[in-house]
Amino acid sequence: MDFSITYKGFLCKYLGRGVAAGDGVEESKIAKAEAALGVRLPIALREYYRLLGVPLSGIAEADPIVWQRNNTPSVEWYSEEKSFSFFMASMFDWYKSENFWDN
Repeated sequence: MDFSITYKGFLCKYLGRGVAAGDGVEESKIAKAEAALGVRLPIALREYYRLLGVPLSGIAEADPIVWQRNNTPSVEWYSEEKSFSFFMASMFDWYKSENFWDN
């Protein structure tokens, strides 16, 4: 499966744009993180980092802090100050409170 098509579709659908310079993480940085971990990331995750990017600090942690990027000038990464598991729980709570699953 070509995950790049899926992720490029996310950008078009949700942000109304294609991949822009500075969106992704350089291949060499991904390879360096993989070498430090002693693993190769799953293709879907690797492709996500390569195209859309996310700070790679904390990638070796069991429950890393979630980072997001705003998509308005000036583009900046910011910490959600929540671990991945807590962030996902809060997202599910939000989806439920907004009745996303009732449709």
